[in-house]
Amino acid sequence: MCLDTLRDIPDDVLLHPRVVGRGKLPSSVGGLLFHAAEHTTMHVGQIRTTVKIMRGLAARKS
Repeated sequence: MCLDTLRDIPDDVLLHPRVVGRGKLPSSVGGLLFHAAEHTTMHVGQIRTTVKIMRGLAARKS
């Protein structure tokens, strides 16, 4: 569903300007989508690391 939504964004919209945060830093729709993808990847890595740690702790108890 999310990928379908992303596919439906017209190419020309990716360059539309946007501002970010209280400082109103300049960006674009494409820049914000890229940042969201990077941020999501970081959190997935954190989850994977946490799972590995938890599995290691569970194995110690067995």
